[in-house]
Amino acid sequence: MEKPATPIALEDRHENGDRLFSPSAARNRQPILEAFEASGFIDGRVLEIGSGTGEQAIALLQHFPGLSWIASDPDPLSRQRC
Repeated sequence: MEKPATPIALEDRHENGDRLFSPSAARNRQPILEAFEASGFIDGRVLEIGSGTGEQAIALLQHFPGLSWIASDPDPLSRQRC
């Protein structure tokens, strides 16, 4: 008998069509934008390990068009719905 897969997210993610939404991504969006801006890292390449829903990448790319983002995540569902 095959063991059921353990969810990789530590929170309940909401679905809207084919997209996943993360409550923690919504809460952390503004502080992360501010940290990138304060550090001066507003252009260049980013490799994000554990991108989850991809919401942070989308927000940062919209705010800083000079960034080039590579998102990755070990969860196949997250990768599919980013």
